[in-house]
Amino acid sequence: MNAVGEGGPLLALTADGVLHAHDPETGEQTAETRVTARPVDPAGPLPVILVDTSRAYVNDVATGTVHEIDYNDSLRQARRFELGGQATHVVETGR
Repeated sequence: MNAVGEGGPLLALTADGVLHAHDPETGEQTAETRVTARPVDPAGPLPVILVDTSRAYVNDVATGTVHEIDYNDSLRQARRFELGGQATHVVETGR
């Protein structure tokens, strides 16, 4: 789970691999999109949600992919970064 900031959605990734956006004031779900190829394995490394001023980044550990999500556009997938191997650790630089 991660919060975008004032006026932005609360983002949550559920165990089925779906990213959800919620209005932080009402709790109402405003969008959803699948970001992992299969359900999240609770015994393995877990995906993380990193946010910046306009995008969120979610790693799919099993496929080695990082998804760049435009959270201001109904969780539209802007880009995919195919890293190969497993994407177990994700950090953001240049903020």
